[in-house]
Amino acid sequence: ADQGEDNESFILQSLNRNRQHDIFANAILPFNTDWWTSMNSVTVSYNKLIDTQSSFGFKETRPQAYLYTNNKFTLFEGMKLQLIAWYLSNRYDGIYFRKNQAEITLGLEKDFFNNSLKLQVVANDIFQTNKPDGDYRLGNTLIFFDRINNTRYVRFMATYNFGKLKKTNYKRKSTGDEENNR
Repeated sequence: ADQGEDNESFILQSLNRNRQHDIFANAILPFNTDWWTSMNSVTVSYNKLIDTQSSFGFKETRPQAYLYTNNKFTLFEGMKLQLIAWYLSNRYDGIYFRKNQAEITLGLEKDFFNNSLKLQVVANDIFQTNKPDGDYRLGNTLIFFDRINNTRYVRFMATYNFGKLKKTNYKRKSTGDEENNR
């Protein structure tokens, strides 16, 4: 974005940033018991945008944290509860400030007919907290954004397993012998 000649307007156009530095570290912690399976992840990142050619105002850069957990609990025979949650802390990358975001998803599944039929219901982004929100400066203008994504839904699923494929016994197991021995 460049400021117009009248100092009261901006021309918005795509510009390449001069440079960007990205550093991150990740730790994964799986956890299993007879009734609980859990996969957990913690990521810390540092993203710094460097741009000397545009009118963007620069902000202090800070690290950002991302927490993720995926848990499945066996309630009773064939019935399972799934809880998925993630949290993304505030992001300061040098140009943009993005407020923290989070999402919680709950699911329930039940197996029938000797595990051949699985019925599931999933409620995604229950509290509708997955929404980009923040600000950036363009010249003397502070621009705020607050978007709402349509990530809140309920999904019903049915999966049926018709069984294993029949095992085929081949009389001749060598292939391509005529071609290999020409």
